[in-house]
Amino acid sequence: MSHEYNVSENIVEAFEIAEVSLDMLNFKEIYSRIATSMPPRNSSFENLSLEDRIGCEVVCAAICHQINWDFLRDAVYKMTLDDSAWINPASIAKITSAKVTELLASYNKPKRIRARERCSLLRSVGRSLLEMDYGYYDIFFAPNFSIKKSENMIGTLNSSKAFSEDPEGKKTQLLLQNLSDYEEFNALRQYCKPAIDYHIIRGFLRRGLVKPVNQKAFDFIFNPNIQRKEQTVAALRKICSDVFDTIQWLTACDITTINTIEWWIGRSVCLKDCPDCNLKTDSAKWLKSNFDRCPFYDSCYAVQSSDKRFIDIVEPTYQGSSY
Repeated sequence: MSHEYNVSENIVEAFEIAEVSLDMLNFKEIYSRIATSMPPRNSSFENLSLEDRIGCEVVCAAICHQINWDFLRDAVYKMTLDDSAWINPASIAKITSAKVTELLASYNKPKRIRARERCSLLRSVGRSLLEMDYGYYDIFFAPNFSIKKSENMIGTLNSSKAFSEDPEGKKTQLLLQNLSDYEEFNALRQYCKPAIDYHIIRGFLRRGLVKPVNQKAFDFIFNPNIQRKEQTVAALRKICSDVFDTIQWLTACDITTINTIEWWIGRSVCLKDCPDCNLKTDSAKWLKSNFDRCPFYDSCYAVQSSDKRFIDIVEPTYQGSSY
């Protein structure tokens, strides 16, 4: 099914993107200052072979839904250091639920391990690569060692349900963005599109970059009893993705840089239960060298308006397998 049709049009029509305002004119300076403060990636696979490095990134992207990203990368890295054979396509194609449970055993939210589901997704990746007689390297590189065209890479990834069943292709974009950090994959930056998770959605709603325009939208973000399906959350992600065009125009940053900045702000400053506007928590200390409070404090709708409901946005609970 095309991702284009796998979203709720009712939700798309229930929100709008904020117009460029005077408050946004300093975004270029703000994003530049944030970029110089960015912490290093928590887990890097740099010291692995290129094939294993790509394999780790593919596996992490394939099963990254509803699990802490740092924990997942650490777990995959440690298992690969112990036994790199586990991550090759032939092994992934027949991976067991027990192996996935072993991989994620120390996660502090056991109900989110969902070993059978993640096992099925990983098997789909391994089997599709075996059918094409591909290693991980072959997804991205042609036999002459040149980077393949975007449509060829995405076509290969979408031959597995781990990537094809993800609305808006978020897992694919997350993978491309992470790979683009490696020197061998710098060329991928030209292909990257936004990868929208709920950290970014929450931040855009609070800051007023995405605005609800009718009661359906207000119910969707404030009523915990409203069922949030894959298609409705995908619709809101699509709207947030469109905001990147405005930010890119204002800042001249590439998509990967913007995505990483927004993700870090969402996961360490604009927190789910209590936003750390004054950077008092340990998670926000990476910004303290350049900022005394959240970089977007002065333009944030939730802070500056009298409508404090936006501080308490309801994060959707659903059992989808998307990022």
